[in-house]
Amino acid sequence: MMRGPIVGAELFTTVMAAAAWVCQCTGQCGSAHRRTGGTCQAPDTSRARLVAAPARPLPEREAFTATADQLRAWCPACWRHTASSAAAARAQATTDTQESLF
Repeated sequence: MMRGPIVGAELFTTVMAAAAWVCQCTGQCGSAHRRTGGTCQAPDTSRARLVAAPARPLPEREAFTATADQLRAWCPACWRHTASSAAAARAQATTDTQESLF
């Protein structure tokens, strides 16, 4: 078991233990993860610490209240790609909504 965060350590440990301390991405990041059977499986290491984040990226104000069953283990690369894609989709939806007003 790797060292967890200072704040929220119990929640973090619960999520990581449920994930067996490997990334749970199943392609949301845009990768098919073919070499590992469709899931990332990147382990928690000193070079790339896993993060506990929502299974579906949410705005921070919503993600802050997520419970352990709503969180997944993500490697930094998968989370970065998944979160940026979700943010771009939210921004596009906002733009589309605003344009439809005029």
